[in-house]
Amino acid sequence: MTHVNQGSGKGTKKGKGKGKGKGKAYYMSKKNYKRSKFGIPLISNNSNATNENNQRHNENNQEHNENNQEHNENNQEYNENQENNQENNDESYAETIRMAIVRAIAKKENETLSYHLETYPDYVDLTNDEGETPLFYAVTRNNEDAVHLLLVNGANIDHQNNLEETPLFVAAQENNAQMVDLLLSLGANSDIENEFGEKPINVAASQGYARLIPKFPRLPMPNDIIIRLAVSDTDFIQYIPEGIFESISDSVYYTAKDVLANPNLCVGIGSAFKEGSYENATHLIIVEDSYGAVLGASSLIVNYDNDWFDIDLFCSDYRYKGIGSYMMDAIKKLKTHWDRKIKLKSVNDAHNFYIKHGFTNNAEPKTANGLTKMTYS
Repeated sequence: MTHVNQGSGKGTKKGKGKGKGKGKAYYMSKKNYKRSKFGIPLISNNSNATNENNQRHNENNQEHNENNQEHNENNQEYNENQENNQENNDESYAETIRMAIVRAIAKKENETLSYHLETYPDYVDLTNDEGETPLFYAVTRNNEDAVHLLLVNGANIDHQNNLEETPLFVAAQENNAQMVDLLLSLGANSDIENEFGEKPINVAASQGYARLIPKFPRLPMPNDIIIRLAVSDTDFIQYIPEGIFESISDSVYYTAKDVLANPNLCVGIGSAFKEGSYENATHLIIVEDSYGAVLGASSLIVNYDNDWFDIDLFCSDYRYKGIGSYMMDAIKKLKTHWDRKIKLKSVNDAHNFYIKHGFTNNAEPKTANGLTKMTYS
């Protein structure tokens, strides 16, 4: 019985030992202990090796991705450089064509110009640094044939340069009546304003180019027009007959400033105004709309020692028709009331108003400082 019990106990003990189920890591560490004892390379844990391999693989992938990203960036930079080079080449080529067109205009080589325009139709409106197309140059050079060729080949007749001016502005600035006629006949828009709020007619008027004024279409006068008189000497009011002016005031100083500040009116109305001596300025006949905007002005100087009174400068808003007629009517009434002759000093275009309203030119006109002085009765 004792022998059986001992055998049974050993078996139980051995069974218990195996039953503890030592893990793989335990036996690996035991083998590695023995291997390290005899200098044999250790056996690595398979799961650790796998993790390390995966980590190395991920690092390689990351490096690969970074290389790909760098490669893509290099490609993008290369493409951008290629595009820039192409753009620079295109600009250089376009400028070469533009200069060829300009040279043909300058030399009036119409066949060459026609060839360029037909061969390179997309280059007809190429601009220079000022934003001007070849049509501007043709107008400046007074080359009517080139103007026709450019427009036939699609040039924009109303192209605006950096100052928002069209070729019609150039013709007006050059006092080129024939070119103004040509552009208007070909459809140029005379109502386009430049960056200063001026139209071509205003530019012509400010330069004193009277012969250009009638060529531009003009607006009808507003329905409500007020004629008033601004005086620099209140004692003068007693000499003004009733029924000529709708109002009389002593606001010459401020009225003169309004006139001079209006870009659509002529530059000055008498030497006193030009010099800024508004306090000593003469009397003003004013044409206004119902909102009080000054549309025209004419200065009035009365010489008490003789039988003359002077109308100095004739200023009008050249966008409208008929302003001069209103002022001339007032002057005629004053002339009749005072029974005096009149000295009219004006820009050239005012002369037509005077003659139209029955004044007689008594002497040859004298021109000084850009003004034509004429005497009428």
